[in-house]
Amino acid sequence: MSRMKYLRINNNYVDQSEIKISKKKLITSHLGTCSAILFSLNNINFLGHVDAVYNKKEQLIKIIRGNFNINELQKIDIYIVVGEWCNNNCISINIIKNSLDELKLSYKILNNNKWKNTISIDNNNINII
Repeated sequence: MSRMKYLRINNNYVDQSEIKISKKKLITSHLGTCSAILFSLNNINFLGHVDAVYNKKEQLIKIIRGNFNINELQKIDIYIVVGEWCNNNCISINIIKNSLDELKLSYKILNNNKWKNTISIDNNNINII
């Protein structure tokens, strides 16, 4: 059994265009032209594998507003992991940036990601391997 199948069975793998919120560690991989948004608040992990075709700014804003207190989010680090084939004007990055800008939330951009890297978040601990 491959690692990817194992992760999906345990429901902590975030596939392309999915957005998940969980008390458990969340994992994604294979960010090419996609980008990821990650943060943890009150022991809740958030990971979105944002795809330029299937994800929209309004969707991301609705999920964030519906599950988190915006005032509390203004006090934490929110990260954007850039896909290997994205540049700073990539559509998937812009979806995330525009969503966070509309919510008046600051963010940090993590570059140098490789397509085969695994990205995870667990209680503010972000790993890219």
